[in-house]
Amino acid sequence: MMYICVSGYGGTGKSELCKNINALDPTFVHVSVDDVIEKYIIKNPYFLKYIFHIFKKNIPLKTVLNACFFNDEENKKIHKAFINYLDKCLLNIINNLNQAEVIPLIDWFACEKLNLFNTANYKILMTADKSKRINRVINREHKKYEDALKVETTVEYKPYNEYNIVINTNNFDFDIKNIIEEIKRGISYGFSNNHCTSI
Repeated sequence: MMYICVSGYGGTGKSELCKNINALDPTFVHVSVDDVIEKYIIKNPYFLKYIFHIFKKNIPLKTVLNACFFNDEENKKIHKAFINYLDKCLLNIINNLNQAEVIPLIDWFACEKLNLFNTANYKILMTADKSKRINRVINREHKKYEDALKVETTVEYKPYNEYNIVINTNNFDFDIKNIIEEIKRGISYGFSNNHCTSI
């Protein structure tokens, strides 16, 4: 399978990058994990049956979705079940898109939590100064500062050398064409994770 993970805190421009890449090169297609969660988990009545089957009790959807915010053992298990289900949904989407001869750009703030992150053909990390990205989230989603910051406590990013490209979006002054060329080069030559380009 062929897919690319695009990770980074909210407000770093992941979705914009994916949409711009797709606009210039339809070989790539944007897959928003938030949209996948909405369609296949939040609006899917089977999902809570799957959770009930694992834990032998009813667990509210909100509890499942918030489990990543807590470190106790039960919430860790709930969060793991959520990630395993999400992985299966994403792998099915990736497979279908690959059959259509397109490469999905998997966009999520927590790609590192996915089991499929480790086998991604290419990994991109988006970064920006904390004040810039928090302000972007506040302006975009009309959240309070504390709420915009809260999600950042749920994921730790890997050292830069474990990504193929690290893009700083403080000024959004990078060239999409160059990024597409870099991705295609990396896929063609099979760059390992210790090949990291900073943009």
